[in-house]
Amino acid sequence: MTHTIAIIGAGFSGTVIAARLLRAQAAAGASAVAGLRILLINRAAPVSADKNINHDNLGRGLAYGTKSDTHLLNVPAGRMSAFPEDENDFLNFLEQRGLKTAGGAFVSRRWYGEYLRHTLDTAIAAGTGGAVGGAAHSVLDIISGEVDSLRMTFDSSQGQAILTFTDGRTLMVDRVVLALGNFAPANPPLSDAAAFTSPRYIRDPWGQGALDHVDGTRPIALIGCGLTMFDVVLSLSATWPQATFTAFSRRGLLPKAHREATLPPQFNHAPQHILEGPATARAYVRAVRVAIADYALQGGDWRDVIASLRPLTAALWQRLPVIEQARMLRHVRPHWESHRHRAAPAIARTIENLIADKRLTVLASRLIGMTAHEDGLHLVLRRRHQAQHETLIAATVINCTGPTSDYRLAKEGLLLNLHAQGLIAPDHHCLGIEVNDQLQVIDAESRAVPGLYCVGPLLKARFWEATAVPELREHARRVTNDLLQSLKP
Repeated sequence: MTHTIAIIGAGFSGTVIAARLLRAQAAAGASAVAGLRILLINRAAPVSADKNINHDNLGRGLAYGTKSDTHLLNVPAGRMSAFPEDENDFLNFLEQRGLKTAGGAFVSRRWYGEYLRHTLDTAIAAGTGGAVGGAAHSVLDIISGEVDSLRMTFDSSQGQAILTFTDGRTLMVDRVVLALGNFAPANPPLSDAAAFTSPRYIRDPWGQGALDHVDGTRPIALIGCGLTMFDVVLSLSATWPQATFTAFSRRGLLPKAHREATLPPQFNHAPQHILEGPATARAYVRAVRVAIADYALQGGDWRDVIASLRPLTAALWQRLPVIEQARMLRHVRPHWESHRHRAAPAIARTIENLIADKRLTVLASRLIGMTAHEDGLHLVLRRRHQAQHETLIAATVINCTGPTSDYRLAKEGLLLNLHAQGLIAPDHHCLGIEVNDQLQVIDAESRAVPGLYCVGPLLKARFWEATAVPELREHARRVTNDLLQSLKP
């Protein structure tokens, strides 16, 4: 009997799940799931003039598809293994390529894209062909195309889901994993949206060729002050060494810098009893501040306190009532993200130098309006704690607010199709979709959908942290284990 698992999305999560399935099957021997077929669906595969499909972008997604060596990982290399049970896997990959790297170093994201492709290729070699203990090895098929609808049949004898592609193809499969990755940023909420159609406005800086036609001789405005803004400034500065930028967000908070270190972070400095204390945003903030102050008296670094919260973050988020989660999002989230999602030290120094050289100006301002004129886009800003408005004129405006979490704003065809069927529903805060402990999707009637799983940023609804490798790899492991277990007789 053949069992088919479809993984929709070939970025980090989809690639690692495919690799884990192959590795687990190869290691299982006689207890492997017989006749397992894995479909890794890559909608972003480019097609050449001779109609050959190029899957070199597997695993890279938006984050690791960059060709620029100025784009560094925001997590130390020693924490970037795709497999939490083998923390040195990425470091070993680098060493095999002549790049002996300390665990605390920050390497090019380009290298991480190479690593993910190598991980998949290695798993394919180990897990396909022949037979082990009477059970056929798994077969991995990489499919190019975009799935725009999915119908659950709930018929385990015939296959539990039917996938339909935009080109009309259909596939019947037994299990489906939604691994769609990040969506494009949402446009700012302005009463007049006409300027968003201007060629001077770039909604998604990660879109193919999005920055190719930016005129770096004229002022550039950046909406958002996070890590995306850092990447855009670095990319454009490499092409236009004299380019000037104005970046703004409501609070004007920049990502903090990682410390220079060769040792891994410490994880035993979480605020004491934070999981037993009041489940409120205010109580959490107070507990973290006290822990940081106490640790500083011992000569410690606040980063160790933040790192120690990482294993507790999901539990802390889940115990908050909905109204307290909303308070966290509105009042605490910007401060949390500037401390939690830090920049590599070299990147932070470059940004500091650009600010010192007055090539980058950072404002704590709210965008009130934007209109298109012959001399550029006119942005109406209101500075924090001030009533009056000011106008900023830019030749190009780039949305650097980061990926939206609301799949309805992203206009993802597949998710809108699932939403229309009631198979998914947004959470209270539109951070993603609801799942259970096995990462099975929860439908609009609060029931688990058999055979339908989700990984990636859409899990922010349940776990809050669902965008960085240390979390995503754990989710990949959980889904892989449940998939194989559910297919065993």
